[in-house]
Amino acid sequence: MGDRGVTGYSLAERDRRWAIARSVMAAEEVDALIVYGEHECAGVAPFAPDVYFTNDRPGAMVVFAGDSDPVSLVRVPAFICDHIEATRHGEKVWIEPQNMRLGLNAAGLADLLHELGLERSSIGVIGLDPCPPFHFNAIMPYDLWSAVLDQLPLARFTSVWTSFVLPTLQQSEEELAVIAHDDASLDALPWTGLSRH
Repeated sequence: MGDRGVTGYSLAERDRRWAIARSVMAAEEVDALIVYGEHECAGVAPFAPDVYFTNDRPGAMVVFAGDSDPVSLVRVPAFICDHIEATRHGEKVWIEPQNMRLGLNAAGLADLLHELGLERSSIGVIGLDPCPPFHFNAIMPYDLWSAVLDQLPLARFTSVWTSFVLPTLQQSEEELAVIAHDDASLDALPWTGLSRH
């Protein structure tokens, strides 16, 4: 990426990450993948693997099924309106507005999985495991997940956290460039005598 400013991740980076999602599905022998992320201001260290696949604000549930583009279930209409406006201005969003829908709840997820014909399928889930040092319990809310299990009694859910985290440990060139850019931006701040090094 050279010396130019880092303006965000490319669609090639999106495709690389979506390929990771599909490799997780293949490795775990599941038909779909659910990725749950905490919303903004959720705590000291929000757990947001959804952002890895959406390149968007945290707080969605992303569902991959086969080779189709993922669907993002969101909490409020503002998420979708922002995407519609962004596409009107020619911005490259990772999840197209038509693949976003309200329904970050058990009924919304159950409806989507029924629509995709996955109500009797094996489905991988990211969000069911602890993630120390900040998350010693699963981030998936108990009430939400219990209701999902009640509404989809014939589906088989399995945690795929390990299969997800291992391939994401090695950073891509774009990710390294963003890290370097962010580090350089911090160096440019007036730290008032404090040293970051």
